[in-house]
Amino acid sequence: MDERRSIWNATYAFALGVATLTPCLLASPRVATADDDVPSAAALLERVRAAEGTPLASYREVTDATSEGLSVRSVSLHAGSDYVTTRDEGPFHLASGSYHGHRWRQNANGETIPLEPDPGLVAPESYGAVVTRISKPVDGYLVSSLNARGYGTLRYVEAGTWHVVRRDVIGATGTRVTTYDDFRTVAGYTVPFHWTVTDGHPEDDAEFRETELIPLTVTEAELAIPKSRRALVEFPAGATSVPLPASEKHEKFVVRVNVGTRGLDMLLDTGASSIVLDRGVVRGLGLTEIGAVSNAANAGRFRQSYAIVPEMDVGALKMHDVVVTVVPDLPNPDLTGDYRVVGLLGFDFIDAVALKLDYLNEAVTAYDAATFVPPATGRGFDLPLRLGNGTPMTSITINGEVGERFALDTGASGALLVFDYFQRRHPAALADEANGSLGNRYMMGVGGAFEVRPARIASITFGGVNFNDFDIFETTSRSSYGGDADGLIGEGFLRLFDVYLDYQRERARFTFNDLDQPSPSPSASPRA
Repeated sequence: MDERRSIWNATYAFALGVATLTPCLLASPRVATADDDVPSAAALLERVRAAEGTPLASYREVTDATSEGLSVRSVSLHAGSDYVTTRDEGPFHLASGSYHGHRWRQNANGETIPLEPDPGLVAPESYGAVVTRISKPVDGYLVSSLNARGYGTLRYVEAGTWHVVRRDVIGATGTRVTTYDDFRTVAGYTVPFHWTVTDGHPEDDAEFRETELIPLTVTEAELAIPKSRRALVEFPAGATSVPLPASEKHEKFVVRVNVGTRGLDMLLDTGASSIVLDRGVVRGLGLTEIGAVSNAANAGRFRQSYAIVPEMDVGALKMHDVVVTVVPDLPNPDLTGDYRVVGLLGFDFIDAVALKLDYLNEAVTAYDAATFVPPATGRGFDLPLRLGNGTPMTSITINGEVGERFALDTGASGALLVFDYFQRRHPAALADEANGSLGNRYMMGVGGAFEVRPARIASITFGGVNFNDFDIFETTSRSSYGGDADGLIGEGFLRLFDVYLDYQRERARFTFNDLDQPSPSPSASPRA
């Protein structure tokens, strides 16, 4: 099965947030008998590839889809392993591609983002491949590629045609089922021209039709990585830095944002993959909600949609025609007083500027990203960031085990939150020096409350600096933050530094401040 279809299926909904998976009933495989000819996984997949034929070397492809009443058109140009895909989803325009081995995407606000791979310091998770002879839902074979948790992919191969007619992707929060039919051959290459996607949530149901598949010559210029379509954030004339109207509330930065005459309190949140507004605020502003997906990527499942805000002002900074994600009521567990957080000032804003987060003086400064030069490192260090999923990812070592997918999250409580993805791969690294005496607790996230287990860790290394006897939290619900991220680096850790975020150069600088005054030596012990 052509892999670009599985990528498209995973992103068919306008995904400023990540649409994840929900349960469905799987067909029971028929037990193989001695008379059955059950090939190995490698042999079976070779038959699948042979049935597909030789992929087209260079071609144009058009796919039309409908989901939640929204028409989606995808136009792709391919030449070998290089491709570029543009998607128009109602009023939204997105793009993605790969050029000479460099993958990228462009979000609905026109920002082009590189999709850098993990550093490769961690061995990939093991997925077995087992073939079973089945009679339902198709007469053929089931190829199961699952990890120790039972997460992974099921492919249903029809005997005789050797077409993959169904593909199930199983995750911590359920299963997404894609069913393929109407196979056609174009210039010796056979692919489905129709497929449907369902995951048990009607807002995620979608139907796709291949409306064009034409061999043609694609030029280098057509495949090149595009620049961002616009500068989302406008600075005042002549200004290269602007203080933001921010205050620190419970070690998180709350920024005052004006939409028309209405002032909104928004959390400066590097863990948010877009700019987010509370549904009640969107309706109160008279904005139209567009589309919907069921999001289970966070603390719990919720329905999210999208809207376009004509103008947003962040102090002296201006943004126009801003695409935002719309979610139910945002949690305010520890933010009380003369304000209420009704939004998240997330990736799209942060990507358009450079920022200094000054926890010591409770101040945030935005810089023109084109001219920003961070100060000398001093007592600190630089870290490379990977931004492809909309959150800044970096590496941490816990008791000698590396996790490459920890997100810097200014909106997260605590110092370090470790997800199931790291827990199941490195259980010994999370040995609790406190022997469970810290007790379980609850945290709030978008989607609801979730339970965590505190633990005291002997050694954590971040940016080449070691921190001893470090208190962390482990999620105990597999359905909360159950994707493939290792965890979150939260405010309890970040507040030890002046943090400089420079997304345009995919880096961050951390300079120790005077809060808790840890020594940048192998014996540093921060407050968690």
